[in-house]
Amino acid sequence: MSTIALGSQNVEGCFADSGPREIRGLPFLGVLLNLRKDPPAFLMNCAREHGPIVPMRLGAHRAWLVAHPDGLQHILRDNATNYVKTRFAEKLKPLLGNGVATSNGETWAASRRVIHPMLKPTEVEALLSQIDSEATKVADEWAAGPTLQDLSRKSCEMTLRVIARTMLGAETSDTAERVVRAMDEVQEGISQRIWSLFSFTEKLPTARNRAFDAACADVLELVLETIRHRRANPGPRDMLAALLEAKDAEGRHFSDEQVRDEIMTIFVAGHETTGNTLAWTWEVIARNPEIQRRLREELLANVPTDCTPSLQTLRGLQYTQAVLQEVMRLRSSAWWFARTAVADDEVMGHHIKAGDSIIVSQYVTHRLEEFWPDAETFDPERFLGNKPAHKFSYIPFGAGQRTCPGGHFAMAEMSLALARVLMRLDLAPATSKPRDYQALVTLRPKGGMPIRTRPYRSAIWVKQSDVGGHALLDAALRLRREVFAEKLGWPLLVDAEGRERDQFDTDDASYPIILAGGRIKACARTLPAGKPTLLYEVFPHLVEDPGAKRPLRNIWEGARLATCPRVTARESMEWCRELLYQSVLQAMREGVTHILTVSDPVLERVLIRAGARPKRLGPVMRDANGFETLGLRIACDFETAHSLCGTDPAFSRLDSMVVFGRRAAEAVPPLETRVA
Repeated sequence: MSTIALGSQNVEGCFADSGPREIRGLPFLGVLLNLRKDPPAFLMNCAREHGPIVPMRLGAHRAWLVAHPDGLQHILRDNATNYVKTRFAEKLKPLLGNGVATSNGETWAASRRVIHPMLKPTEVEALLSQIDSEATKVADEWAAGPTLQDLSRKSCEMTLRVIARTMLGAETSDTAERVVRAMDEVQEGISQRIWSLFSFTEKLPTARNRAFDAACADVLELVLETIRHRRANPGPRDMLAALLEAKDAEGRHFSDEQVRDEIMTIFVAGHETTGNTLAWTWEVIARNPEIQRRLREELLANVPTDCTPSLQTLRGLQYTQAVLQEVMRLRSSAWWFARTAVADDEVMGHHIKAGDSIIVSQYVTHRLEEFWPDAETFDPERFLGNKPAHKFSYIPFGAGQRTCPGGHFAMAEMSLALARVLMRLDLAPATSKPRDYQALVTLRPKGGMPIRTRPYRSAIWVKQSDVGGHALLDAALRLRREVFAEKLGWPLLVDAEGRERDQFDTDDASYPIILAGGRIKACARTLPAGKPTLLYEVFPHLVEDPGAKRPLRNIWEGARLATCPRVTARESMEWCRELLYQSVLQAMREGVTHILTVSDPVLERVLIRAGARPKRLGPVMRDANGFETLGLRIACDFETAHSLCGTDPAFSRLDSMVVFGRRAAEAVPPLETRVA
């Protein structure tokens, strides 16, 4: 089991068996000061000391913390029409207006009829290539950036770019920082107003109010500019286009302001919450190397490096999904919401009066020991093959008819972000202690999320050949097609997925692959020479060396050596040397003494220049297609390794050796990976 302790505020206390008594707090203020100081910790303490249904005073007003799943099921599903968004939702309207997140009744229903169909799984599937494109661009930028980065701000910038491109058809890399900076001020302002006793203070000409108003105006104007431009210049079929065609309950088209309100809801819900969740996830990954290793191996095995995966593939990433689910359990970015009772009601034996507020806190519900044993411990294993004990005990996207419609989109986006970043970067903590939270409208890392990054480069051996069973292998076969079939014009077999394969891509084959910058730089195939191989089944006439005659032991055949065609000639040679160097080392680990290969004079010169010291097995001959061919032998020993790395003892730029597949458990303990 992989577990890790997260930083937390002081939440001492235990559940009480007695019924709830109203927490009155201070005269006139009630518990408002407690909620302004640290609302998640205060609400958690209330639940632990008084039970999961607790009445409290907010000034002259009564509110109920309802944390128990049975109570939530009643309020959010069974009697949902009695609980509406009013008092607290009003505080969000300076930014979100009267959109789907803040409205009620027919206005909400009209918005929902437009928004929900746009975020169905089939629609998310159609957007995956755009999400992947932005995630890849950002991951490349991070990999080229400094070694110490604030991945909280950068994650929000990334999710903003994804939302802008997929929903608005806009490229926003130039304005992302402006919006994220404005959102900092907006969140501070809204949080202060939510827990304020007097609403008239929002109108006073204070510096804080002026900054809040300016930030809201800045963001809203950016969105209105986009809407006006699209009305004048119709664009692609995206969410903005659908909103511009949408109609309200009376059959009238949405006004610019109505469209703006819906877009702002998507912006806030779609970039801030997802960005914060990613920030918390980076911290978990950085502080737990085992979680980082397991995530990366699952992602490499299932997410192609050279194309966008399907939504089904992303949903099948069981460990990745479990890590994200556990992050959202302990660090739900949308950590609370509220309802107001329309009429009197009974909730788990407690009388709720009309006008009472209901506070629902995912932060609290997700920590109830009755449903989450050892609740403060981060443990993704909870979600591997298990469902929550109660449907309403885990509600990161809300619950009931007002469940966030963007759940499919968010999970796909975060999974792709994890894949593209972990294929490029190794993460490590920048501080000795986990970050505390800052509870504003969303739960974000206090002071950002500084993470140390370094490029991830690895030699990876895929010891299996079930095509379609390993994403990295499939990408290597597509690289082979690009190099040999398209660039060199060899008459080779290519399947419907663009993979170049021949009869020697069998269960006995192993595939050394060099991964750097999230992309395959070089790849090849090896086979035990005692099995059917290209050399002995197709080109046996190339072998005149008596020492290379069958039967053979401790010898591999190497074939299909390819390097990425989108790098310079110098880089191609460096990656070729790296692949050869790692292949020789792995061969030595497995007791292999030589690698034989079918080659041509050009590749022979490349191998000589790289330092592989190839020896001919016989003369140069022409094959049936007129290509010059010859057989070569490469010794797998320290002398060859020395020759490949030259005089530079730090030649190898790789950080690790990863073995996938059926023979991974048989791998010999590694040699020193750098030859001194």
